[in-house]
Amino acid sequence: MPCYSGIETKLTDLETVQKAAEATGITVTKRSATRYTLSKDGESIDIECKAGEKYFSTVAYSGSSNWPDAIIRPLTQQYAKERVKQFAKKRGYMVSAGSKPGQVVLTKYGK
Repeated sequence: MPCYSGIETKLTDLETVQKAAEATGITVTKRSATRYTLSKDGESIDIECKAGEKYFSTVAYSGSSNWPDAIIRPLTQQYAKERVKQFAKKRGYMVSAGSKPGQVVLTKYGK
């Protein structure tokens, strides 16, 4: 895939959101059964999974000024990595750290 490609990431799995948040130093606080506040270093934003939807979205006017860069960008990047790892493990790949920070290597042995 070319380096200028983009892939949309939708947050669909709360357990993976929480795992990605922990890895990036983001705190997840439950507000209701479908609404959570994400916070880090004085920045915050609420996410919610509305009835009938399969993914979380940000709640308008619920955040601080720099939440896209401070919270959503690192969270979605880590979330995507976690989902790739889960997908690879289910298909029999071994997941290990690469030689560069943030790099993941997928290896499959045998046939």
